[in-house]
Amino acid sequence: MRLGFRLIWSAFLTAIASCVAYFFYDTYMAYSNAPAITFPNEADVSNKLTNLEFLSTLPYHGCESLVYHDGALYMGAVEGRILKMNDSGLHVLAQFGDANCASSHTCGRPLGMRLSLDHKELIVADTHLGLFSVSLIDGTHKKLFPLDGNFKVTCFNDFDILPNGTVILSESSTEFPMDDIMNIIFSARPSGRILSIDLATGEWHQLMGGLAFPNGVQLHRDGESVLVAETVTSRIHRVPLDGSPPTLFGGELPGVPDNIRASPRGGYWVPVANLKDTFISHLTERTRQMPALRWIPPMSFLISKLKLYGIDFWCHSEWLAVAT
Repeated sequence: MRLGFRLIWSAFLTAIASCVAYFFYDTYMAYSNAPAITFPNEADVSNKLTNLEFLSTLPYHGCESLVYHDGALYMGAVEGRILKMNDSGLHVLAQFGDANCASSHTCGRPLGMRLSLDHKELIVADTHLGLFSVSLIDGTHKKLFPLDGNFKVTCFNDFDILPNGTVILSESSTEFPMDDIMNIIFSARPSGRILSIDLATGEWHQLMGGLAFPNGVQLHRDGESVLVAETVTSRIHRVPLDGSPPTLFGGELPGVPDNIRASPRGGYWVPVANLKDTFISHLTERTRQMPALRWIPPMSFLISKLKLYGIDFWCHSEWLAVAT
């Protein structure tokens, strides 16, 4: 009897796995990246960023897209909060979701963040809920986009604001939400895009499509184009605002780019993860042409099943590192 039960159970699991693979495996694509640029031996090495002070953000995690203004740091956390850190400590400034929300789709997950043009508000891109403004004084917030059912938010990420108030925003995927980030990355499907949004009218159009996880967005110093970090391919694109064809601004990056911000001293800051010539980078290089080795069930499915058995985990940082 026990052997028969095991056979039936094994057949059932095999059928389930086959169905899941049928629906998800064909979304995984082969791709290749250019080799990382090789720095000359005589290149200067700066150790300034090794002198760090770590600031705890507990009990919140995964803080991203920092904004510094008037002596305070502002950031968004995995728990759906907008946080303010100053000399008096860490405070919750705002929360877009309901107080009793139970998932990131209802609680929100703030990612990209900028000061408004008048420096009175934060403008925040929530990956699930849309664009919001947040008062720096009392945290009151208002939804800016979308305001009707004519646009479905899938995976908002980062943005910049043009002098005329237009928002240029990256939507990392039009297929997977951010809590399925592993599928966005490992599938390598170029379903991401760059949007131009007129907040005054709610009108929008696509500036660039066919991107594999577009991430950080930064207005170029020429004022006529934006720089876009494409995470999966380790590239930075320069996208003209007038609709002209985009060009490659930076390829052969030494790792995986995330955000991008202008430096006040000229140039741009691009934080990168998974530096090349490491074990993980070699592993991903090997699997780029083998989609079958990169396929996994949707991450949100795995996490939900683990939570059923009381298993929970965080894959998010709980520290800020400040260079001095």
